[in-house]
Amino acid sequence: MDGIILILVLILMGGAIAFIGDRLGSKVGKKKLSLFGLRPKHTSTVVTIVTGILIVTATFGILTAVSQDVRTALFGMEKLKAQMAELQKEAKLSQEASDKAKASLAEKTAEFAAVSEQVEKMNQRLAAVRQELQQAVAEKDRAVDALAASQGEVNRLQAQQQDLEEKIQELNRNKEKLESNLEELQEIAAKLQTGIRVVREGAIVFQAGEVLASRSVDPLESQEQLRQELEAFLREANAQLLQRLNIDKDLGLLVISQREFDITIDEIRKADSPRILRVVAAGNTVYGEPVFGALQLYSNQLVFAKGTTLLQEEMQAVTEDSGANEGAIIRFLKQVNALSVRQGVLPDPISGMVGSLPANQLYETAAKMSRLGGRVELSAVTIEDVHTAGPVRIELRVRAIK
Repeated sequence: MDGIILILVLILMGGAIAFIGDRLGSKVGKKKLSLFGLRPKHTSTVVTIVTGILIVTATFGILTAVSQDVRTALFGMEKLKAQMAELQKEAKLSQEASDKAKASLAEKTAEFAAVSEQVEKMNQRLAAVRQELQQAVAEKDRAVDALAASQGEVNRLQAQQQDLEEKIQELNRNKEKLESNLEELQEIAAKLQTGIRVVREGAIVFQAGEVLASRSVDPLESQEQLRQELEAFLREANAQLLQRLNIDKDLGLLVISQREFDITIDEIRKADSPRILRVVAAGNTVYGEPVFGALQLYSNQLVFAKGTTLLQEEMQAVTEDSGANEGAIIRFLKQVNALSVRQGVLPDPISGMVGSLPANQLYETAAKMSRLGGRVELSAVTIEDVHTAGPVRIELRVRAIK
């Protein structure tokens, strides 16, 4: 509204000044006035030009007085240009910042979308876990109910278990007594068997080939050391024979020829590894006669290392007949004995055995087979290194076969 008024004022003022100038020009022309020595015509022209100049000057003066924009356009254009350049620079920076902000916003939007997707997945997993938890709680409740229902049965079984444990302890005590009695009976039986053999065989106390004593000898020792050790070994063997025959007198019961003694020492010196020296009966010896012995040398090699499984066999265990299981175990032990002899272990010349198994281990293994029942695997495992001289000491292991 102020601009319209200003335009109207300028129009009116310009018209008034033009009218006044025209009137002045006309009067000057009519009166033929002269300015600065000019002709009246030229004077009129000058008045008209001055009038135009006044119109323009008045217009600019009014505009300058009234409008700040006009004053700025007339007198502050350079400053305005500088401000415009600064504003354009700021606008450019603002645009760059805006672009960066838009890029950052896009990146954050993408991140938000990814996080939203992860949140959605986590919500799904949480729902699945909650469902599983509900199922687990339901199963726990059912288990608690079942446990409460079976608690009486558990108490009854615990009482029954205690009774069984007491019975087992009592049976173990009885078993130990029976095993002790069995060992005594076996010792008595051995003595009786020896006595029966003496009676049947005409008081023969030592059979031909029976091992009377044995020891390991080292070929690296000097001849004199070997001689002294063998003499001491033979004296010890003689003392053992006297003890076996219950003879209290210090007699030279064992007889070894000097020639055989010297030959044996030479053979030991020629050996390249330790040897086993055995003293065996050269023939059947009747009670009251001297024992003529013979010296035998054997290479003493490691045949089985400790922990070696000598034999494994699958068999059918009988549940209610431990006697049948014992028979199967004895047949198995005979196979172990034959295998050991084939591998190089020296057997007893009389019994042909390479070792013995405690009676309690035999009965315990048979009892375990009875408890397992069905198909089982029986194994014989060495409990120490076994050399040529023996004996073979084993442990019986039994397990069920599924």
